[in-house]
This record gives sequence, structure tokens and C-alpha cells, in this order.
Amino acid sequence: IVDVAKSITLSKRNELEITDINNIYNKKFKLDFVKLKSTSVWFDAGTPNSLLQSAQYIQAIQERNNILVSSPEEVALRKKFISKNEFKKIVNKMPDSLYKQSLKKLHIDN
Repeated sequence: IVDVAKSITLSKRNELEITDINNIYNKKFKLDFVKLKSTSVWFDAGTPNSLLQSAQYIQAIQERNNILVSSPEEVALRKKFISKNEFKKIVNKMPDSLYKQSLKKLHIDN
């Protein structure tokens, strides 16, 4: 990706555009894609302000719905890549943090 990024020129906005990189990859490798549902949300997190907005959106979703968004441990458990006991062991080995507390609150019997 670094070599590809070096080969493109800055856009009118004076930025490297991910679309340019995607187009190069698509020509070379025929990329596959997933069409997002109309309920999906996309944030361009390329600036400090837009990154903050993205983080605040995820925080609101998690707090209002009492869920974790994109937790590798939770996904692994739900997809049955790990057992409930493995999940508990992983969580118990984590240092104390809000993330660990959130994982411990999950209803893993679902």
C-alpha cells in the first residue's frame, strides 16, 4: 500500500485520496466489495475533527444500546471461533479497563 500511495498525486484538496488507491488496486487485482445497507454510516476520519466525530458516534451507539461495536473478542465468541470458557479466560487476563468491564457485562449465553 505504501508503494501504491507513493505513486499517486495529491488531489485538488491537497490530500491522498483512498479512491485513487482503490482504483489502482481494482485494476491490478480486481477487488471484491460489499454493498453497504442504507442504514450503514460512513465517516471520513481523515482529520482530527472527523475522527472525533466518528469516535463520538460509536460511543453513543455503544452507550445507548449497551453493546460493543467491533469487539474482536465478542465477535470471536459469537462466531464460535472461541468457547465461552476461552472468552472468559481472555477477558480475565486483560488489565482493568472500561473495555474489560464492558466485555464482562456481555450476556454470553446468547
